[in-house]
Amino acid sequence: MIQRGTTILVIAIICALFASCGQKFSDDSPLQPTYKPAIYVSSDNQVVYSFDIATGNKNWEYNAGAPVISTPMIYMNVLYIFDQTGYMHILDPNTGKMRKKFYIANDIEATPIADGKFIYIGAADNYMYALDTTTDTPAAWKYKTNGAVYSSATISGSNVIFGSSDGHIYCLDKGTGAVIWNYNEPGAGAYTSSPLVAAPYVYAGNNDGQLYCVTLSTGMKRWIFQTPSSIESSPIFRGGNVIFGSDDYHLYCVDTQTAIARWVFPTGDRVVSSPFAADNLVFFGSYDNYVYAVNILDGKVKWKFQTGGVVKCSPILYQSSLYVGSYDKNLYSIDTTNGSVNWKQAVNGAMECSPVIDDKAGKVYNAAISGYVQ
Repeated sequence: MIQRGTTILVIAIICALFASCGQKFSDDSPLQPTYKPAIYVSSDNQVVYSFDIATGNKNWEYNAGAPVISTPMIYMNVLYIFDQTGYMHILDPNTGKMRKKFYIANDIEATPIADGKFIYIGAADNYMYALDTTTDTPAAWKYKTNGAVYSSATISGSNVIFGSSDGHIYCLDKGTGAVIWNYNEPGAGAYTSSPLVAAPYVYAGNNDGQLYCVTLSTGMKRWIFQTPSSIESSPIFRGGNVIFGSDDYHLYCVDTQTAIARWVFPTGDRVVSSPFAADNLVFFGSYDNYVYAVNILDGKVKWKFQTGGVVKCSPILYQSSLYVGSYDKNLYSIDTTNGSVNWKQAVNGAMECSPVIDDKAGKVYNAAISGYVQ
């Protein structure tokens, strides 16, 4: 009886084992990676970097093979890099792996801006290009001016607006490149500052030291504000004021209705950096090596932070931190409340372009250098 019972037990165990072999187990394929908010920046050392926004730790680096003066752009979950020899690099923003690379035109320094399926970028060959992101032949159309296009474009409705070294502000149909209007003030110099659209007007600084305000719909002059030196800093609009830097060592806040300065803030050198505004503060850099936080209401300094080199690029704000690069070859994360450093990261090259931030939740943060109204 005992032997028979033992046999039955063994058979039951064997059956249970075979039955378990038919059960469905969990998939052993790897989990999809998750990515934290990241900041992207490049420099004249030819390398593009991605850093963790919270810690400054490096995620990856990509060698573009040429200096990158143009600010990187993230659009539709793709990272676009334009190098100074004229190539467009298309990267995976999470890994830094190159997907494609195209030659556009020699010497690209302007910052790209995108809308719909097009990327708009100017070049030193005098053209404004509309690049089709959906094809392998990216130049959908191009428009020739009579000077190099270092001014970054801005989008307004169905139009793309930019300045040229030929002294003109151009307004083109963004789909076809057809001219809507162009504005030229006799004796005007080159536009390297990017125009700002704050409807119903366009504001653009010129190397003749003047800020021009023209009507968005017609390109007719409304007013001119004079500074003593070139305006390379791109203006921003805030609370009925237009704010911009000048090579005369000052940051200006000008009332858009009266064209009268509300306040003028002095620095120790040129202000080429385009300002960035948040709450009641304006943040910008100067050739005097400082990053400044200035009260937007009265132009008084809240704090200033000294880097080890010229601050030419434009700062960008994310949550409560300001991110800005310097010619001292460091990218800084600065606490906006008191100007203290959260972290700094060496990039082994002087930074002229501004950083861009991807929060990995569908939002991209750009500096104010392509007509972004804050």
